[in-house]
Amino acid sequence: MPDNLVGRNFTLEGRVAAEVADAETAISRLNTEGTSLVNTEALARILL
Repeated sequence: MPDNLVGRNFTLEGRVAAEVADAETAISRLNTEGTSLVNTEALARILL
């Protein structure tokens, strides 16, 4: 993360936080179960 974001607190509405959590779960699932994708950690960092 860029230095200016380190330690910064973000407040998200409940619905937005739920969407972020869903996206995080989906990306994690791709990392563990995806056979045609090789390490999507970079994509996860961009999306989150």
